[in-house]
Amino acid sequence: MTDEVANLVSATEGFPKDDETSVDALNTANLYLEMPVHPKSSEIETALNEAHDAIMTGSNTHDDGIAQMDEQVSAILAE
Repeated sequence: MTDEVANLVSATEGFPKDDETSVDALNTANLYLEMPVHPKSSEIETALNEAHDAIMTGSNTHDDGIAQMDEQVSAILAE
């Protein structure tokens, strides 16, 4: 994030103008990847999202959703 980009984002219509906290939030101290880089990251993310959606909509219990994630990710990695 550069100052130029932060200024562009904060100038966008709808961006909060009345507090410095919103502008400060654009400047991060650390960046972290959501998941490790892997050749099958896209497939793994799809499996995780499907199980997450099932949990959040009540189609699966937490335990069943986690089991589904484990099974699907294990299958992807075994390919």
